Amino acid sequence: MVKNMRLETDRLIIRPYIESDRMESFQLMQDKDLFKYMNMEVMSLEEHKELFKWLIDSYDIGFDGDFKYSFNVILKETGKHIGWVGVGWLESDHSIKEIFWLMGKKYWNHGYASEAASALLEYAFNVIGLNEIVALCKPENIGSKRVMEHIGLKYRNIMEGSSDDYYNGELLYSLSKDLNLTHKKGRSNPITISAKNKKFAHTNPNNFETRLTVAWRAEKAAEFGDIPNSVGHRIGFIWSLA
Repeated sequence: MVKNMRLETDRLIIRPYIESDRMESFQLMQDKDLFKYMNMEVMSLEEHKELFKWLIDSYDIGFDGDFKYSFNVILKETGKHIGWVGVGWLESDHSIKEIFWLMGKKYWNHGYASEAASALLEYAFNVIGLNEIVALCKPENIGSKRVMEHIGLKYRNIMEGSSDDYYNGELLYSLSKDLNLTHKKGRSNPITISAKNKKFAHTNPNNFETRLTVAWRAEKAAEFGDIPNSVGHRIGFIWSLA
């Protein structure tokens, strides 16, 4: 169960949010510079409370459900919340799973995004049981491009055909579980995974690149269910800054 997840790297702890994390999360998100490459803006306290509740409620969705998880990234040295990393549905096709991250500005250029995302890749492939993962960013977002490449994702294409033009032109990177096994042989940072009830998904028989093409060209909005549109729209695209 994802609520029991805990990842540790040399410098970081990655775990689900708990209620006592809310104000640290809110304070970190008050920096407008974090949203330079995102279709998002600084939230009010009430907006953030709504978002944070949705984040915690998402942990009730199992690995075989329509999940999108965001996790707290904590610096071991200080115990401080420094950002987040997450994995879950892509807006245009919920059968495709993306990885995303954001670090507070004072923690940029220290390799924390790469360290956290690399750990979550291992969890996504080996515990959640995913077979492919994608990530997207604006072409001018050099920091996120470097993170994607550092953790082994490969450039595939440019996103086009989205019903929301904001996302057209973004760079798509992806990585399969098999290629990840090859890439991780060169990693030096140990990753410790602690989780109960590991569950592995079956291989999707549909061609991955075909599904992506269909997703990009589909002229439909995301289906957020009972998630408020403003919250779902915001949390769906937090992948931008390293």
